[in-house]
Amino acid sequence: MNGLNEESSFNKMKPLLVFLLFVVVAMIYQFLLRKKIAEQGIYTKCTLVNTEGYKGGLFLVIKYAFKDNTYEERVHGTLSKFAIGRQYFIKLLPGKPAAPLLLEDNRVPECLEASPAPAEGWKEMPVCK
Repeated sequence: MNGLNEESSFNKMKPLLVFLLFVVVAMIYQFLLRKKIAEQGIYTKCTLVNTEGYKGGLFLVIKYAFKDNTYEERVHGTLSKFAIGRQYFIKLLPGKPAAPLLLEDNRVPECLEASPAPAEGWKEMPVCK
């Protein structure tokens, strides 16, 4: 009878175990994607369009152009609503432009704000001359 109770307990735990496995796989995927973007990504600039609060954090809505397409994506961040309208650098993979990495500490300098980023982005973060 004891073996039957253990099997029943395991069956009750299956959904939780599947969920935890999914969360771990998603976290590993995000970690590897961020690492790849940091190592192989190109730079472009984005504009902070909106901030959206959610339980446990903040989503930032950013808008940017890459290869003649315009993207509007939600990314996790810490910028406040007072940063709306400001431009920041992002990094992205050319083959996966809808998954940007926002570089919150790297605001676009004033000398670059008025000009658009190159369609293919920059290999290195641009600086003012």
